[in-house]
This record gives sequence, C-alpha cells and structure tokens, in this order.
Amino acid sequence: MHMKLAAIFKDGMVLQRNQINRIWGLADEGETIKIEFLGQTYETRAQKGKWYIDLAPAKVGGAYEMTVISGEERVVIRDILVGEVWFAGGQSNMEVELQNSDNGIQVAAQADYGWIRFYNVPKHPKVDGELEHLEAMTRWKYARGNECLDVSAVAFYFAKKLYDILQVPVGIIDCYCGGTSATCWAPRESFAAVPEVQDYIKEWDDLIAGKSEEQYQAELQEFNEKFDSWNNKVDVLKREKPDMEWPEINQIAGPCPWPPPMGGSAPFRPFGLYESMVKRVAPYGIRGFLYYQGEEDSCRAECYEKLNTCVIEKWREDFSLGEKENIPFLLTQLPMYIAEGEEDNRVFAQIREQQSRVFANNENMGMAVLIDCGERDNVHPTDKKTPGERLALQALGRIYGKVERFDNLRVDQVTFIDDTAIVTFRNTYGEIRARVTDSSTLTALYEDNEVPAKILPPHMIWGFELSEDGVNFYPAQVATVGLKLKLHAEGVRKPVAVRYGWTDFGVVNVYNGASLPLEPFRRG
Repeated sequence: MHMKLAAIFKDGMVLQRNQINRIWGLADEGETIKIEFLGQTYETRAQKGKWYIDLAPAKVGGAYEMTVISGEERVVIRDILVGEVWFAGGQSNMEVELQNSDNGIQVAAQADYGWIRFYNVPKHPKVDGELEHLEAMTRWKYARGNECLDVSAVAFYFAKKLYDILQVPVGIIDCYCGGTSATCWAPRESFAAVPEVQDYIKEWDDLIAGKSEEQYQAELQEFNEKFDSWNNKVDVLKREKPDMEWPEINQIAGPCPWPPPMGGSAPFRPFGLYESMVKRVAPYGIRGFLYYQGEEDSCRAECYEKLNTCVIEKWREDFSLGEKENIPFLLTQLPMYIAEGEEDNRVFAQIREQQSRVFANNENMGMAVLIDCGERDNVHPTDKKTPGERLALQALGRIYGKVERFDNLRVDQVTFIDDTAIVTFRNTYGEIRARVTDSSTLTALYEDNEVPAKILPPHMIWGFELSEDGVNFYPAQVATVGLKLKLHAEGVRKPVAVRYGWTDFGVVNVYNGASLPLEPFRRG
C-alpha cells in the first residue's frame, strides 16, 4: 500500500488558526510518515494501516506549502491558508446551491474572494470503491465566479459575512444531503438512549429486511427516471415563466415523486451518511458547526430535541482531539412552510419549539431564528442570504465577540390579569419594533418597513393568540407599553395561555432594536 492522505487534504485547503490541526491517512504497518510545514518537521509510524500527525497551532496567514513524505514518495500540498473553518451540515436547505438561491448566479459572477474556500464532501451512501473515486475527484473550491455556483448558499453568505468582518481566510466543509433525518448523521449507538426513535429504527429494519441490493437498485433506477423527468418539466416551466408560483408548477408538472425507495444502501437510511460522509472528514480542525435540518423529522417532533442533541454530542466527540470539547454549534430554526391545500397541523411549530430547547439546554450554542422567512408550498425557500447572515451574526457575537447585538428577541414572562396578557421580553436592545405587512407577506426582506411597534394600531401586530382553555386560540390585538406588550382578544375574558408564531405558515412581524425577530413561543 502506498501512503495515502485523507481526501480533504488538498491544494487550497484552509486550516483552523490557533489550535492543533490533525493530518491523517493510510500506510503500510510501521511505515514512517513525515510532514514538513511552517519550518517544522513532524514524524510518526503507521499502526494497523493508519497514521496521523498533529500540527502545532498556527496564526492567520498563507499561502503555505506542506510536504508529506513516505520513503521516496513526496506529496506537496500548495496554497494552504490558516484562518477560520466551519463544518456546514444538515439536509436540503443547507444543500441548496448558490446558483439556485435568490440572485445567486449574479452573486457568484461578482464573487472574487480567494480567501473564502469550500470543500464539498461527496454525497455517497456507503463506504466503497465508488466513494474513494469520488473523494479523489474532490478539491477545495474558491469563492470566485462560477467556481462557487454549486456550494451551499447558506454557507456562502455565512462565510462572506465572517470574512467581511474578521478579514481572515474562511473555509467551509460542506457536508449535507437533502431529505435526511437527524438519524442519518450519527451512529446507531448514539440513539440507543432515545426510546421514541426505536420504533422508527425497527420500522426501517423491517422495511429493508429481505430486500436484495439488486432489487433496491432496480427500484432506485425507476425512481430516478421519474424524478429526473419531473425536474426537467419544472426547469422548463421556470424558464418559460420565471415568476411562476409552486401551486401552478405542481398543477402542470404534477406532484414531486417523493420519497425515493429504501434499501440497505439508501442515503436516507439511519446512520448511513454518518459513516460515508461525516467520518470521512473527522477530526479536521474546525471552529464550529452550522446545522440546518429538521424538516424530515417533522413526524418525530415529540423527540426532536433528543435527536438533535445526539447529533451535537457525537459530532463534538468526533471532531475533538482527546477529551470531548463543547465545539460551537449554530443551528437554524425552521422557517414558515405549508404545502398547498394542507391543513396547518403545527408540526413545524413543534419542531421550532424543540429547536429552541436544543439551543437553551446545550452549552456553546447559537440559533438563527427564521420565523419571518419561508415560502408557501416551497419547503426550499430561495432566500438563503437571511439564514446565512443570521448564522454569521451568531458566530460574530457569541464566538468572536465582534458584535454586541446578536441575540434574538425572546419572551421572558407572561402575566395574566383579568382579560389581559402582559408579555415581557429579553434581548430587546431598548426597543420593540414591528414591520408593516399586508397580513399575507412574510417580513424577513422588509426591513425598510420597520417602525417602533408603539406607533402601529393594535390590529397591525401579527402572530399573537390568546386562549381561555389552552385549546382554542384567538388572534390578539396588541398594545405597546414601554418594553412590554399588552394582549387582548375578542371573546377571551380570562386568558390562561398565549402563543406567538405558533403555526406552520403565517405572518409574524415583531422584532427587537437590532432588527432580529421574536422567537416563536407558547406559554400557559
């Protein structure tokens, strides 16, 4: 066996500043491996076919060269930068490419950021020869022109915001796959302590029991043909009429042929992509994690906090050198979404609540609230600048200390007096604001319409509801008293419960003095 580096170690890579960076790979038993980098020489011997070397912490800089030596073999890695590295994981909304987001093609055409780079982990469902071939074809891409068209749009806007403020190299490891449950992103043993997920795992095991790989591949080929045909129809419709809405698209092209078939090597099987994607790049040196996931687990809302926490704990363990570290983990709370004609059963509202608990109950967390974002009948909203920049704001405030006003507006206390609910808040930054809306338009992109909430009439502050029994809720009218809100609802004489943004899809418009939205909640 020749000495082999893990696929991620290639020209143009970004190493994490001010911490140890591990370089690893494969080699024959006992083979000596040397690394020359930044004037230092490191040496180790392969054991059981594997080797690794930990590099001393380095300051921001580049471009550098690294030489990896094994006998007569020398591998030179060029144009290495040292800066900030983040791991971007999750499902399809993290996967949406820059070219498929709002103004993405124009943004890419104008991009010329040699210090922002991306490594796309191959989306392959199992560890085999095909995966090794795909890994060999990977490279670090630069945020310049068409080269960055297919990187994560959320991660692109996150990286650009960090670069603009920090003025250091930024590397992103793109590691995501659409349609995946949280159970895809950690091993089976990570979920052993989550009773609620065992039935799902058994259901999966029973589903694929007895199905041969040949049968699965035949089903997959048939599905891919239908899916490609549907996508082609959608592309034609969008070219013919760029502003065509999804209800019309679905009426003409038909419903999306989803889900794909299941089998022993399906990418959506529990635990699979953890092995073929996450473990292939761990423990690359990173500053933290970005995570956009949850849609696929809307049917498991009751245990989503546990699922997400399992992923957080395992990733932190895998990317730590030695004792597990509380590596920063920044997640996105799901935006608004409902399918056309679907009843609002508030499953996304429940997932958002679970995500709030993940944020509150784990250390070194950040959360980008997206309750004012989304699109009706499109689970992949094309505005990816808002989530990317809100994630960056979390990092710049919580991790780097570069901004002071980064916390989302959050409910503090709710007091019920006679027919009134009085709500107080944390993180107001001195003001409660609202964005003027027509009651049907979501407000994320309408900062120009933002005004002090106190100047709006009570019926123009949206998203609050009151209840006398905790079951039947009615829209509330809102009055501002200092930094408090007073809520009344017609017919509700003695409220016992209040909620805000408790819907799969609806309009909310309350913000703090830093123009960050009020996190959805329910109390009582």
